[in-house]
Amino acid sequence: MTYKPYIVTFACVFIGMSIVLGIIRLVFPNYSITGVSVTIPFFSALVAAEKFVKLQRRIPNETEKLALTHKSFIVVLIYNFVIAAIGYLLWMQISVSKSLPFGLTILIVMIVFLGMQYLMMRWAYGGLIAKRAPKILARLDTKS
Repeated sequence: MTYKPYIVTFACVFIGMSIVLGIIRLVFPNYSITGVSVTIPFFSALVAAEKFVKLQRRIPNETEKLALTHKSFIVVLIYNFVIAAIGYLLWMQISVSKSLPFGLTILIVMIVFLGMQYLMMRWAYGGLIAKRAPKILARLDTKS
């Protein structure tokens, strides 16, 4: 089975929502929306899982859930690495020796956020889509 359409859907929704969130941050710089940014992979995975249900007319099995979660997580890791590298190159002009505690704190927070994102994506591809699948399939049957 190829996962390409679902991962492309995930990546497009993920990047699109990230761009929209970036624009919102520019317009409202004083508001903290970190919680929203943590949930973007979850909502992107949910959209990709709905596409899976619509095309396959079933929920993903355990192997497919793991594959979808891992491939989506790789997209998130690449995106975060690119954004972190750009941020480091553009804004982090302080020496590493002076900011080591700050850097370690950021690293720990990123690991915790990535762990939360992974678990939320796993839930979207697994338990949550299993609950939503009957409604999605019923809508498809009424359209046919």
